Amino acid sequence: MVTKTVPLMGTMKMEYLECECHSPEHAVRVVLYDDKESVPCIPELHINVQLSNRMNIFKRLWVALKYVFNPVNDDCHWVECYLGEEEADKLLQLLVEYKELNRDSMMGLKRE
Repeated sequence: MVTKTVPLMGTMKMEYLECECHSPEHAVRVVLYDDKESVPCIPELHINVQLSNRMNIFKRLWVALKYVFNPVNDDCHWVECYLGEEEADKLLQLLVEYKELNRDSMMGLKRE
């Protein structure tokens, strides 16, 4: 887990979860932001998935046009990541911490 301080965002904890197939294209990044100095202190949990796009420029433009002009966009791009036990434990640890931070911020407690 990477932990660092980010200006205007407070503490940032970042964890990369690797798919069981070990493909870097299936990695998931989970980021927990906790700005203890802001009022109200509301933590944020971000889950980022990298979507690989190997299309040429014309196919990308076609997809973009369909996205803009198609009100029912059923042309979404999804990526999956199968988490093993170790990676699931890392995710669970971040989720438990996020839930605790959220509960503390709602109660107005001062955290150290």
